[in-house]
Amino acid sequence: MNTITCVRMKLWGCERREVFGAKAIAGANASVWEYEPGSEVLKIADGGHIRIDGLRWEISRALAGEWVQLIRVESKILVYYCRSLVRELDPPNRQSTAVDWRLIE
Repeated sequence: MNTITCVRMKLWGCERREVFGAKAIAGANASVWEYEPGSEVLKIADGGHIRIDGLRWEISRALAGEWVQLIRVESKILVYYCRSLVRELDPPNRQSTAVDWRLIE
């Protein structure tokens, strides 16, 4: 017996649907967040990382396969998943900082 369960969840401020089951039904695909046209967007690799200018940056294994937006501010790169800032990258110093959005007011 093949069953498909559609689960709605909120992940970092992004509501999406996940479809679980042995077979996919047409039209039941998970919704995709759309970033602004012209945005710098990268897909997170299976291991939870991205590559920027030849450097590998760990972002989040939980976001593997998801698309993130990069916003360059001076020498830093802000990594957004949907509307939520998840990581701040500092390429000149080769530092990466996870952002706890619950602490931002």
